[in-house]
Amino acid sequence: MVKVIKNRYLPIDIFISILVATFFTFLIKKILLEIDYQFNWNDLLKFFFYYDDRLKVGLITKGVIYTVKISIFVLILSFITGLITGFIISSTKGVIKELFEVYVVVLRNIPPLIVMFIFYFFIGSSFTDVLNLETIFSNRLFASIITAIFTPEQIFIPFISAAIGLAFYESAYIAEIIRGGINGVEKGQIDAGIALGLNRVQVYLYIVIPQAIEKTLPSLIGQFVSIIKNTAIASIVAIPELTFQAMEILASSRLILEIWITIFLIYMVMNLFVSSVASRAELRIRRKYK
Repeated sequence: MVKVIKNRYLPIDIFISILVATFFTFLIKKILLEIDYQFNWNDLLKFFFYYDDRLKVGLITKGVIYTVKISIFVLILSFITGLITGFIISSTKGVIKELFEVYVVVLRNIPPLIVMFIFYFFIGSSFTDVLNLETIFSNRLFASIITAIFTPEQIFIPFISAAIGLAFYESAYIAEIIRGGINGVEKGQIDAGIALGLNRVQVYLYIVIPQAIEKTLPSLIGQFVSIIKNTAIASIVAIPELTFQAMEILASSRLILEIWITIFLIYMVMNLFVSSVASRAELRIRRKYK
């Protein structure tokens, strides 16, 4: 039974919160007075939805959709790759282990932008021939499915290149988290599993990995939030996600502060939502195994 401890706020906590809120309110107000900026929030609405014979989605809404798409793709692929990599590093020896360790070390010590450029310029170009995109997109059914799940044909290669590059980059961090979780499982449990007649794969599958994931859930949640934030880098290769759309709007309007405040709030809401869902899932998992 998990005992949930409720937060109790003391008068000093409330006082400090009011003090901090007052300070930032004063600071923001002073900055706005200094720059003499006139906000125009009404013009921002058309970038969410607008009416042209029928209701259509605006650039910001499109950006949110593409950000969600690439985040889900990167999250799934990076978790699977990181889980396999962490498992191999923790459970094997010799050249295979060393190769995967080099993979993790290299990716963790270079900027994600470099990884994305490598995939986009050197690997992404080969996807067109390998995937035979012209044939796939010539079929209306396949084209509509791929467009709905991923992107239209025009930006499919940049999208896949950016997503795979980000996924491999994030998988290196997830692999280290998983490795730490696996190493945190007592060796006696592995020996007990083998004594019960389980082979090594079954021991890791049914005993070690579930416990490792449970131990590493807080770190994994933090990494998942990081994935959403890092999708902004995809704007460099012309993926029309949130940051890219923000820059497009800025090029044709003067809504500088309105746009960046809105983008800031959208990213914050998305990350808080993911953190909340993941925290609830973590609590349920812990209750299940306690």
